[in-house]
Parts: sequence; C-alpha cells; structure tokens
Amino acid sequence: MGRKFKIFLSHSSLDYDLVKEIKDALESIGIDAFLAHRDITPSREWESEILKNLYACDLFMPILTENFKGSNWTDQEVGIAYAKKKPFLSVMLNESPYGFMGKWQGFRLDISELKRKYSIFTLLKHMVKHFPKEIRETIFLSLEGIENYEGANNAFEFLDDFHPFNESEINMIIKGSINNNNIINGFKSKPLLSEWCKKYKKSIYMSNYRKIMFILEPSKEYSKIALKLSNKMKKSFDEINEIVDARIEIHNGMISKEGVIKIIASEQGIELSSKEID
Repeated sequence: MGRKFKIFLSHSSLDYDLVKEIKDALESIGIDAFLAHRDITPSREWESEILKNLYACDLFMPILTENFKGSNWTDQEVGIAYAKKKPFLSVMLNESPYGFMGKWQGFRLDISELKRKYSIFTLLKHMVKHFPKEIRETIFLSLEGIENYEGANNAFEFLDDFHPFNESEINMIIKGSINNNNIINGFKSKPLLSEWCKKYKKSIYMSNYRKIMFILEPSKEYSKIALKLSNKMKKSFDEINEIVDARIEIHNGMISKEGVIKIIASEQGIELSSKEID
C-alpha cells in the first residue's frame, strides 16, 4: 500500500472535541490526520512526537477559533511549519488567518455545521483542488482497510465526484473492494461500485472484473445454494460467503466459489437439484 497523505491539525486543546470531528472525518477516507492529545503542558517525549509529525506532514492545517491565539503551542507550530515550507490550509471556524498563515487562502467552516457530512466533504473537495494526485491516491489505496459501512459509504460518495477515473484508479478501487464486505454491502458504496464496474468495464483488468462481478452479482445457482446453507446452518448470507472464501483460501484459489459451496452443501446433507449440481 502506498504512503498515506499526512495532515497536521494545529489547534487549541480547548477545541479538542471540535477538531476530533475533523480528524475522524479525514481518517474515515484514509487520510492520516495527527491530533495532539489534550494536555496543555506535554512531556518532552510528547514534544518530540509533535515535532516528528510536524516535520512529516504534507499539509499543515491550523483550526482557527477564538482559542487558537491563546494556546502556548499553536503559534510555535505555525512558525515551524512555515520555516519547513509546509503548505497551509487554515480552517476558519470563528477566526481568520493572521501572520504567516495570511499568505494562504483559508477555508471557512461553520461550527454549527461541523457534524454535517457535507460540510466536511466540502473541506475535502477544497483539499483536492490543491493536492489532486495525493488525496485521490490516498483514498483509493485506503479502501481495502475501511472498517465500517459508514466509512465505505462516505468514501464512495466522495469518490463519486472524482470522475473520470483512469485505468490505474479504477483498478485500485476494484482491488480494494473485492475483500471488503463493508464496501460490498454498503447501501451507497455497493450501487456506486456496480455503476462504475459497468461504466469502466473496458479499463478493468479481466481478473478483477470477474471477481468483483461475481461478488456483486453471484449466479442464481450459487445464491440458491447459499440460501439453503443459510437456513440449515443458521448463518447470514455474508457468513456463508466468508466460509466459502476461507475454504477457497485453503485450496489456494484452485477451486471456484460455485464448486466450494456445492461441497459444503454436500457436507451439510443438503440435496441439490440436477441444475444446481451441473
């Protein structure tokens, strides 16, 4: 997996809960957002951690509130970021950029709208304008590791504004989706993935296309057998698929999903019709 895009969130410790909302939204789509803990007087060890992340960041993002100037650390972080020639994107909650930060255009974010998804998406779209390649690649590469349905739906809704995808990008999307049930079953991510598979079919590697289409649109025979197993074993359709995938892995991928599910059905004493057996 490629390196994640790194953001340093400079903030007053008094605004920790607000800034955590931004951090969580950024990380839900794969961006590495560093947020120092609440302590006003961090230890020397923690100061080193702050400097390490400040030096390594791709973007310095000060979260400007009425508390920002009163912090013991924020102006120092701004000065270091400026000296290291880090690009700035100031998020203006209720304060405007000042000093070195005034050289860069800020982005106004309404505190009352902070928990509204579209507000964060607007911020991300603003970032893409300045870092199109880096942000896009970070999100594409992060898909396989998305850990919940909300993250999958958010990422795909955001990616839907990235059209057109090039060949490398659409194959990163497919590869990241094949083994992620959160994407496959997300109420927004699944239909978008199906739509993109059809739209970009000519650009998707054949092996990737076959795998993803079987997952998205399993054969009628497979689905019927899976339903019988689900009823017999008292497991969900997703759990049956996981059992099938695990058995395929044992056989190093040398047997098809249809073949495996028929074997499992036989082991469970389920009688199959001649059509299902063929």
